[in-house]
Amino acid sequence: MSKRLSEEEIRHIQLSILVEIDSICRKNNLRYYLCGGTLLGAVRHKGFIPWDDDIDIDMPRKDLLILERLLENHPVLGVLGDNSEENYNCMYKIVDKRTYLRESTLADIPGMGIFIDVFPQDGLPDNHSAALKHFRRARKLQDYLYYFGQDGFDKTGNKIYDFIRELRWKSIKKKGLDYWRRLHHDIVTAYNFDDSKEVFSSGGRQREKEIKPKKFLENTLDIDFEGYKLLAPADYDTVLRHFYGNYMELPPEDKRIPEHSLVVYWK
Repeated sequence: MSKRLSEEEIRHIQLSILVEIDSICRKNNLRYYLCGGTLLGAVRHKGFIPWDDDIDIDMPRKDLLILERLLENHPVLGVLGDNSEENYNCMYKIVDKRTYLRESTLADIPGMGIFIDVFPQDGLPDNHSAALKHFRRARKLQDYLYYFGQDGFDKTGNKIYDFIRELRWKSIKKKGLDYWRRLHHDIVTAYNFDDSKEVFSSGGRQREKEIKPKKFLENTLDIDFEGYKLLAPADYDTVLRHFYGNYMELPPEDKRIPEHSLVVYWK
């Protein structure tokens, strides 16, 4: 390890990853969309939310897999896919291979550097009730994969409840990580994004809000983000209201804290 990077340097590299992905996607006619706090930051702050510390984009899974292949020989960027060794998340991470990163909420992952998160967009059944059932099944398996990264459930302090959860964890662990990864992959890829009326983000954290009409993502526009023109859903107002309600209202000051705790070094 060498020099530890400052917050300003981390943001600069995160932004450079995003700008490079934007260039590759435009050249290869691949779809991506700013999402989450990154989209909110673009609309409300014209860039990073001042207390945010990551970048998120959505991509249809088909386009994401093409991007992954295009990055195989990239001199700087690498991909940690949803089946990468010791990546227990269901989103992809595009990393700067020149850096080494530790995050308090992640296990120590080989190959992890400064990253942006890419959330695969997957299809759902046309019937909303069936879509909700399918999503909940996928979400339960997403939680199982997360437990492998944490080596079990978080303790609650309730001895009986924690004992029951520990028994459940042993049952989950017995089948092995690969079993649950394959099952999760089979479920999230069961319905084609382009043929679906509703879609969802694999790896998203907002539960049923991750289900959204595909029309949210059918059209894009260029939006300002830290001086660059990047792609956002054309109807970003509807998208942001779906996730955040009155998104232009700032949260209380005690909620303006980074979600992650990043420690980054140059390799």
